[in-house]
Amino acid sequence: MSISFIHTADIHLGLENYSKINPDNGLSQRLVDYLNSLDVLVPTALEQTVDFMVLAGDIYKTPNPNSTVRREFTRVLKKLQNQKIPVVIVLGNHDQVNAFGKAHAFSVFNILELDNLYIVDTPRLLRLEAKSGPVQLLCQPWPLRSHYFSDGEAYPCQTEDFQAELVKRVERRIGELAEAADPGCPLLFFGHLLIRGARFSGSEGMLSLGKDPVVDKSVLNNQRFSYVGLGHLHDFQELNHGESPPIVYSGSLNRIDFQDKGSAKGFVLGQIERSELKLQFKEVPDRPFLAIEIAVDTLAEPTAEFIRQLAEYDLSDAVVKISYTVAEGVSALLNWREIHQALQGCYYLVSIMPSRQPGSRTLRLEVNEDFTVEKAFAEYLKINSALSGDAQKLNRLLKELIREAKPL
Repeated sequence: MSISFIHTADIHLGLENYSKINPDNGLSQRLVDYLNSLDVLVPTALEQTVDFMVLAGDIYKTPNPNSTVRREFTRVLKKLQNQKIPVVIVLGNHDQVNAFGKAHAFSVFNILELDNLYIVDTPRLLRLEAKSGPVQLLCQPWPLRSHYFSDGEAYPCQTEDFQAELVKRVERRIGELAEAADPGCPLLFFGHLLIRGARFSGSEGMLSLGKDPVVDKSVLNNQRFSYVGLGHLHDFQELNHGESPPIVYSGSLNRIDFQDKGSAKGFVLGQIERSELKLQFKEVPDRPFLAIEIAVDTLAEPTAEFIRQLAEYDLSDAVVKISYTVAEGVSALLNWREIHQALQGCYYLVSIMPSRQPGSRTLRLEVNEDFTVEKAFAEYLKINSALSGDAQKLNRLLKELIREAKPL
């Protein structure tokens, strides 16, 4: 028996930083970027004839995304439904609602009871009758207090003590569900968790919702599991160093911020055949993020040198931010209009900022109410050495301004 699957996570639909409106459809272009990456999954699933697909949490940026975001994601689900590909969505911390009686964005699908769509918002053991044969999925959504503490049950007030007790109950529940699984049927684990020792990309911080419970890797290092697929961290990584079972974060499907600029983005394609597991990380095309550093130390045509250094980068469709250092006196000679024209090919220009050397600081002008305008300007010229060559001309212009400002 051969079972194949797709594992992805951390799509964060609705996150629209560095976005413009797409003129063809009126949508946020960053939403279009994320949807384009999701669309890659559908033909891959068909081409590889996968038995199921798991989205391991944080599908949306928030538990209550706007109607446009929901509509667009539902269109992707519809394509998979049309092909009768089972889809399992394990909710992440951005998908869950930690309030009694409140519905999350996927609750409506549970009510509709659609074939081949499984929404997992509490820990459970799921059995799929896949086309290649039965398979079991132990699914662990982001741990909420309501999953592990009964109504009215006392729990520790201190955050650290509560987190420790929550993690203990999460780990115990995972063990219980694994023990309850059918030993004669393949068992895979999928969850949205933070595992101790895993690597952060950095972009998780901008989406953090509070202090995360940390689960020990040993809980997942269970030989009953053929594969452990995780969501929550945005870098693709395998935590078990080639040992069995592989413990894999698929990473985010798209770059979210500049912390992700050097990371490949994609999803995991897996196949289990005769107890042997084969994994591939499949990259998806994604919008580049470029953090460019420019250094100009020439007074001869500094703008041309600035633009020449920019030309070393492929700016096409990129999100770009630039930090620059220039020799003394060069900044005033730069033609910013020409520089901005050279950047027109990029998708989104975040900033062009002078970089500060470690330990350096800008001198501040100290004045008091007894200073005349002339004295204050003289002090200003002292701390701006780049203007020293023009001091005489500038003082003459100042006197003319003062004379013109005096009442008749």
